[in-house]
Formats: sequence, C-alpha cells, structure tokens
Amino acid sequence: FKVILVDEAQDLNKLQHLLFGLLAGYCDAETQQPRTDGKMIAETYCFIGDDKQSIYEFRGARPEVFIENSDGVGGEFATKYLKTNYRSGGAIVEAANKLIAHNDKQIPMQCDANVERNGMGLINNVVTPTHEAAALYVAEQIEQLREQIGLQGADGKPNFGIGCRTHAEALAYGVELIKKGIPFRSKMNFFNDPTTKDLVNWLLLANA
Repeated sequence: FKVILVDEAQDLNKLQHLLFGLLAGYCDAETQQPRTDGKMIAETYCFIGDDKQSIYEFRGARPEVFIENSDGVGGEFATKYLKTNYRSGGAIVEAANKLIAHNDKQIPMQCDANVERNGMGLINNVVTPTHEAAALYVAEQIEQLREQIGLQGADGKPNFGIGCRTHAEALAYGVELIKKGIPFRSKMNFFNDPTTKDLVNWLLLANA
C-alpha cells in the first residue's frame, strides 16, 4: 500500500494503530513499535480526525496516540489544520472553543466560524427540574416557533434537532411531540420501552 488514509483516527484503539502502522511499514513487525530508521513502505501515511471529537475511550480508543503523533505537540506527523467550522454559528463556535480550551490533552487549535454563511447562532440556557419538564418546554417552544414563523429546512421539513443523553430522555421528548402532533424522526424505537411494551400487551389482552 503506497497511500494509507485513516479516517476518524482519534477513535482508533491500540490494535488498530498497530494494524495500520504495520500496513504502512511505519511500525516494526518484531518490536510492534514505530521504526527507528525512518523508513516506511507507504509513501503517504495519514491520519484524518479531530481529537476534540473522540468519544470511544470507553471501548478502548486511544486518542492520546493520535494527539502525540502530531508535530503540534512534538510528534513526527506533519499536521495540517482545517480550522473553519461550516456547521455552526459564531456564538456556538466561540462557546465550544472556550469549553474545549479546558482540556489539557489535545492538539492546540481553535475553530473559526463562517459567520457569513451561518450567522452568529444563539445559545440559550434553561434550567428545568426534570427531563420530562424539559421535554414539555422544548415541545412548546417548537410548537410556538412553527406557528409564528414556520421554521423550515431546505427540504421543506421543520428545521429542529433535539440531542438526548439517555433513552429515558428521548422517550420523554417523543411523548411530548406526539401529544402536540409534531412529526419527528428518531433512532430510538419507542416500542422497546418497558412501559410501552406493558401497555401494548394490556391492549392486546383487552382485544383478545
């Protein structure tokens, strides 16, 4: 292999690093360590990733290897930075930069916002006592915005997104959206929830 490009490299585990290192000839097969003579089979051995987006340490990912390889922290891999964020508004990018700056294990880099394309964006903090109360608040906000200004995405569908940490939260948001007749898509199968299963089973028994 003359060219090896490894995407999402911040989430490689130890064995994956070794595998790609051996394919590239970057690692010595006997010592399983990077070669000391600087020779390599591949002409290009490239990691593509973002250490700020590493989320799989719980299953063995080693983002520190990705980080330590960068010449931005003294490693030997020449690092090219893609700094412009094309997804989020300026206020969101600025807040993310401030939060990420507290991470003491990272390749030092701050994103630049494309304000001309995405505007400044808006961050609003609302505290609720429970995730059920949060779900009700969000559903009401979406309902009001749809009625007032009819927010639509490029495909003509409502332009909203809800991020949840747990299935319990996702269920609460789904219930509130259903109650208000707001269509949505979710990766969670709401019929797998234990409470919903019990309810469906009782309905089946009632119809038997």
